[in-house]
Amino acid sequence: MVISKQSLERLQNAATKLRATGSGRRWSPTEQDARIRLLPWPDGDLVKPIDFYFGIDDRGIVVPDDLKEDPIAQERVRRVDAGEPVHKEMRPSRRYHVPVVVRDGNAAVRVWAFGEKAFDAIRMHAADIFDPDSARDLIVRIVRDGRYPRPDIRLAKEWTRLHDDTRVQDRLLQGVPSLDRMYSRMPSITMEQRLKSYLRLVDAVEEFHNGVQQ
Repeated sequence: MVISKQSLERLQNAATKLRATGSGRRWSPTEQDARIRLLPWPDGDLVKPIDFYFGIDDRGIVVPDDLKEDPIAQERVRRVDAGEPVHKEMRPSRRYHVPVVVRDGNAAVRVWAFGEKAFDAIRMHAADIFDPDSARDLIVRIVRDGRYPRPDIRLAKEWTRLHDDTRVQDRLLQGVPSLDRMYSRMPSITMEQRLKSYLRLVDAVEEFHNGVQQ
């Protein structure tokens, strides 16, 4: 398999938003080294970016494509126009998604969601790490040497196939989870209710702190 120029360009831009509903298989690195193999998405994309609101709901809220269906964005725009403060939770955060196989003996495809730092490292080596017939694995772990955890990503030295058994490799490539089943798109009326509850909580906390300071 040859990674096309178009796929690499899509990875560089990574601006297409994705609709997603449901649940699926996820993988996240830990502080222990994990050896993983990255796979392209069935449509040829290397990485799928999705924007979320974090902190307003117990889980992340997928940002709607249409501003008319996004009461959080509408409130953010209103506050900017009025010169009012905009809480960081009201600003989208992007997560990039890629299918992975963890080299732990469990031959199953999972999905890794990560931020900008990991994305930059993966983009730098994209031509060497996605081909299922001949590519390099990644060795990934989380490092806690600062205020925030960061991913440590290294390339394995050898070039290998996704799997030595062609039938197993084909099964893995056909078993890439659907992002449409991983995330539920929240109805706008529910988003509005979550936002109001969050803003009431923020106001209550601010009133408490102001009372303590007085």
